[in-house]
This record gives sequence, C-alpha cells and structure tokens, in this order.
Amino acid sequence: MDKESIRSVIESQKKEIKRALGARLVKRESAGYLKGFLESDLIKVIIGVRRCGKSTLALQALEGKKYAYVNFDDERFLNVKASDLDPVLEALYETYGDFEYLLLDEVQNVVGWELFVSRLRREGINLIVTGSSARLLSAELATHLTGRHISFELFPFSFKEFLEHRNPDFKQTGLVTAEDTGKIKKLLAEYLAAGGFPESYASSDPNKYLRDLYNSILTRDVLGRHGIRHVNTLTDIVSFLVSSFSSPMSYAKTKKAFDLKSIHTVKNYFSYAEESYLIFSLQPFSFKVKEQVRMPRKTYVIDTGLINAIGFPGSENRGRLMENAVFSELMRRKSFNSLMRLNFFRDYQGREVDFVVRDGLKITELIQTCYDATDQKTRKRETDSLLKASEELKCRKLTILTWDHECEETHGRKKISFTPVWKWMLEGKRR
Repeated sequence: MDKESIRSVIESQKKEIKRALGARLVKRESAGYLKGFLESDLIKVIIGVRRCGKSTLALQALEGKKYAYVNFDDERFLNVKASDLDPVLEALYETYGDFEYLLLDEVQNVVGWELFVSRLRREGINLIVTGSSARLLSAELATHLTGRHISFELFPFSFKEFLEHRNPDFKQTGLVTAEDTGKIKKLLAEYLAAGGFPESYASSDPNKYLRDLYNSILTRDVLGRHGIRHVNTLTDIVSFLVSSFSSPMSYAKTKKAFDLKSIHTVKNYFSYAEESYLIFSLQPFSFKVKEQVRMPRKTYVIDTGLINAIGFPGSENRGRLMENAVFSELMRRKSFNSLMRLNFFRDYQGREVDFVVRDGLKITELIQTCYDATDQKTRKRETDSLLKASEELKCRKLTILTWDHECEETHGRKKISFTPVWKWMLEGKRR
C-alpha cells in the first residue's frame, strides 16, 4: 500500500472520530478505570466483541490528551501488512503532528502486529491497542508482550449505561418512587429485548443491524480468522449454541447431533466462537479439577439483543434471557476484579445454582435467578437448591434475583435475599 493512500485513509479516519466525538456519548463505566493506567508505560490492551465500543472507551480515556488514531478494521486497509506499519506511523505523524499516545484499533487484523507494537513501546510511545479476538489475551500477547501489557475486557452496554442512554436525566437515589420503579422495569424489559450494542440504538432497523453484526462476527472473526472449510457445519453449530443460551452444553451430544467424526471438531468450533466473544461457557464448580473439566458446561451469549435478533425471542424465554443478562453483568464485574471467578453448581441429584461467585479460592456468594418468585413450586425448587449448595460449599451469602419480588427469608441460621434484578444491576460495585 503506497504512502499517499495510507495518509488519505488516516486523515479520513481522523474526521470520522471527530464527528463521532461531537455526538452525545454515554460515558463508559470503564473509562475512569482505564484512565488511571494511562501514564503507565505498559501497553493498554482493550479486548471485546466487535462493535461493543472499544475505540469509544479508549477515546473517552484519552480526552484532553494529544493522541493519534488508526483503525485497521477498515476495508481500505484490507491488504495492510507488517511491512506497511512503518509508513502508517509516518503518516500518523504527518496527520497529527507530535502525539503522546497512539491508539491502534482492531490491530489483530495485521499479521505481525505484535513485533511492531513491542518496538514502539521500546521507543517510548505510549500505546493503547484494541482487538476483538481473545487470542490477544493469550498466545499473541504471551509470546511477544509478556509482562509489558495490561488488559481490559469490554462488554456491550450494562443496564446502567443503557439507562443513561435512554434517560440521561434519571438520577438514581437511595429512595425510588413507585413511578420510578415502574419506569425502570419497563426500561429493563427494553434492555433485555434490545441488548447493549450502542450503535444498534441509532439504527432504523435494530434487528437487522444485530443480524448483520452476528454475521460479521461469524464471517470475519470466526470463519475468516481460522480458515474453516466446513462453513455450513460451523455456522449451524454456533446457531445451535446461541439457541441453547443459559442451558447446559455437552460436547458429546453436540457431536452426535451434527453427526461429526471427532469431538475435537466441536471443541475447536466452540473455542473459535469463544475467541470472538460471541459465546461463553461456564464450568461447573467442583473441588476436583478433573470432574470440573469432564462435566457439561453452560452456554451464554454476549448479548440478549443478539439472541432476540437472530431468531430466539419469545415470552417463554424471559427467565433464560434474564439469566443470560445476569451472567453478562457478572462478567463485567469480573473484568474489574482479577481475583473474581465464576462457576455454576449442580449436584448428583440435578439440583442447580446458577452462579457460584469466588474471590480466588474463597466462595463469596451463591446467586440464583428466578423470574417469577411468586410461583410457590418454582420458589421452593430454587430455594432448596440454594440451601443445599450453601451447605455443601460453606457459603452464607445467598441471593435470588427476581423480576420484581423483594424480601428476606430465614431458613434456620441461613438467610436468603430476594432482590429485584434491576436493583442488583444498578447497585453493582465497580473497582
């Protein structure tokens, strides 16, 4: 790619971000956290699913700073190679002049980017890089940037951020009126339906935007990145995993369902979807590591809006959608706490607790989700499972997240807190 073409693209991108920053943007909860690390000479690496707002987060953290920006997720940079990166750097200085920070957006699209970034760090350039592949957190970074980077995971909008987008004048207080509560629950229902991808809100057809995004993730971040030959098989398996959100997933059963010859194919396809941040798997908790690895996992999707848009909505899924949203919120909190670990619990009788929250080795809380806690049969099942897990795992903090039921129940020396999910989401702590 010639220097003049590179400079033209960078100038065009500079105008694009200037227009974007001119619009009203919701302040991401991670912005202050990231800003606290800006002066460090470590490379700041922001990872997350495509279009969740990684570049916006970086730009918010860089507000008031002298920085340069280049986005490699641009069709005009489709054929950029590692040998083009020095001309890119030259064009950045031509366009921006002197700068203190350099933001490299979706840098994983350039083969050999790690060596270039490592060299720039040695030359004293303060770097932020973003990427939509979890491999940036593993093989690529571990090989070339071990001990020289700090990573930040970003997710689509939390409910707090969604609330600020939809109703920026709403101020949360300790006392919430009945009118406020009703409005918040209505907005929560909208959030579960629409999801948290910021750009979808501005689209004239949000469902089409989300379907196109889903296809883009599959095409560019799964199929393209791994050179898959059996495209239809992978696409069908990922669709199956998405439809199984908030449910157990077995490699063996998936292999049988798709008549595959090797279970390793299923594991590979699943890991590719996880790398793109489209799918997550949650392991069961066990004191024995071998049992934990062998037992079926639960599958969750990055965003409830994607689930609805690609064909799995419906009132019968409200409880599962709420559980998926709780999982996503827990993952956000985990991104602020390096010691936090997450599992689910299932005993030999099939009794299950949705989330086992750990701080290192210590189990700190057991969380159950129950959309309708007024149904006595459902309530008893969820309560019995929670109490059994509390006894086995020696955990006293027991929470059942509901749609709108709130109370505290005493069972012997144990207490269970029934908490509306909207309140839990809004009161969540961030480091």
